[in-house]
Amino acid sequence: MSKRTPEAMVRYDIEEMLVEKQQKELRGVVLWSAPRGIMCFEGRAYKVGGMPGQHDYLGYGSFLVTEEMVGLRIARFMELEAKKPGAKPKPAQRLHMDKVNRDGGLAGYADSPESAYQLLCNFNKLGI
Repeated sequence: MSKRTPEAMVRYDIEEMLVEKQQKELRGVVLWSAPRGIMCFEGRAYKVGGMPGQHDYLGYGSFLVTEEMVGLRIARFMELEAKKPGAKPKPAQRLHMDKVNRDGGLAGYADSPESAYQLLCNFNKLGI
């Protein structure tokens, strides 16, 4: 039996929190573990999961556009990076996170279920 790394334990705890909070506090937030495979980006092929800066979770948040914004429901792309307790994103992860945020998505990192929950609640305050 393999021993789980500190980051793997955080990921497990984040997934448990997502299951618990999905029906009420985080309604409209959809996250899944980043897939494995090949992704084409800017004319190059990357092995997903090995691409510099690739996050652990991908997804979107659904929010209602206000009446003065036509009243359509849309989704906003999001990524969540799980880190072992106290760890920060690597430079490539930070660059990727900054690009997602700059391009209108929402990206962040968490080192515990509590910090993941807080981040997702903050995403909700931003219009999800």
